[in-house]
Amino acid sequence: CLLCSLASGSSETDTEAVALETTTKTKRNIRHHQQLVEETIRNLQETERNTLMELVTQLFILDSLAEFLKLGMPSLAFSGEGPYTFFMPWKFAWESLDSNLLAKLQNSMWAAHLVGILEHHIADGTLVDGKVTTRNDEDVLVTQMFMVKDKFDSYTRFWANGAPILGNYTTTNGEAFILSQVLLPTWVERTLWDVASSFQGFETLAALVIAGDYESILRNSDAGITILAPTNEAFNEVESTSALDLLLDEQLQENTIRLHFLVGYVDPETDTVIRGPIPSNMFTTSRILSTVQGPTLQLTPGPSAVTITGP
Repeated sequence: CLLCSLASGSSETDTEAVALETTTKTKRNIRHHQQLVEETIRNLQETERNTLMELVTQLFILDSLAEFLKLGMPSLAFSGEGPYTFFMPWKFAWESLDSNLLAKLQNSMWAAHLVGILEHHIADGTLVDGKVTTRNDEDVLVTQMFMVKDKFDSYTRFWANGAPILGNYTTTNGEAFILSQVLLPTWVERTLWDVASSFQGFETLAALVIAGDYESILRNSDAGITILAPTNEAFNEVESTSALDLLLDEQLQENTIRLHFLVGYVDPETDTVIRGPIPSNMFTTSRILSTVQGPTLQLTPGPSAVTITGP
């Protein structure tokens, strides 16, 4: 019938219009990402102090990060404008990769793996109620990083692709969250021991770990512990004589390990022992926390760090 024919024609026209609009948006989105990447490269040396870019370049190997940015991946919408949420493992996440693997990541043939790493750590938007709210809904690739709330946890614990968040930095153009584990592709086999062993000045840390019989715990990547030593300042800023004294004093070794490697904590509300990582909300306010190993820690959040003191 004529009416049916007209309706069918209208449907086809609508479909074509939607397809055209989708194609146009895709092209515009690609141009948008390309412009951001180009701007990122131009601004590498021009970023203002205390920006997220500055923080990243302090924590990571600058040469490697710069190479990653220069590859021009369309999913990396990362300039100095922000705001961005950067879910970062610490510097050793890159340092622990050997030169051969770094060379592969910098090779265009490995682009898909590199994109996977970047998409696990960068989101174009701000963190609000456990979700990344983006500035541009078209940034689909970038927004594949998402946050979820652990429904089985009595506390509010946010996760980034399976890694619980332990703390965060506030910067002028975004948030940088510290994860309890390093996010790497499945084809990079890394245990918690591998991560711990990549601290600079590991000779001292290794002696402490072995002295405290924590080696077996660290070698188990499923141990679910909290390492309160995200950087190596606890070990590399001591004088050589102090480091020697530390190695000779077994009790001091044990106390140091207990303050930095936590296998569980005591729930302050129920007074029950909970094994595993400390929930992120424990780092948001000052509190006294009892640990499974025995020490009582005073957690004090600061403007850019969490201060931990013990007995």
